[in-house]
Amino acid sequence: MTYEERLAAIETLKKENRGILATPLMSDGNISPMQVGLMSPRQKATWQDNVRKKLEIECRIRDLMKTDEELAEEKTRYLKQKREERISQLLRQKQDIWNVGRELNGKLRRKFCKTMELVEEELKALREEEPIK
Repeated sequence: MTYEERLAAIETLKKENRGILATPLMSDGNISPMQVGLMSPRQKATWQDNVRKKLEIECRIRDLMKTDEELAEEKTRYLKQKREERISQLLRQKQDIWNVGRELNGKLRRKFCKTMELVEEELKALREEEPIK
């Protein structure tokens, strides 16, 4: 999506959702908790729904305002974080298997050997993967 297309999409979102974007938020200080408390249940439900929609639209507008480089960097950071989380999860799982599945002589019980092999294979594959830059 080009820069001009993104700007056009932002303008379209703003035009189509002008009423929702005018919804006052407590976090902005435009409406007090007392005012919300005085609303009827129907008004309050409508206001809450509009607040949710407004936040979603603002998030979408922020995403459209990002450049392609920023989006690529964000995706790379996300993938790197997920990979690191998975590695740490597998290391914890490996330690748990070892703590639960060893016999008195220090060897791993047979029924835990296959699980340990699968965990070690996945760890090895993750570590050998090309690092995300």
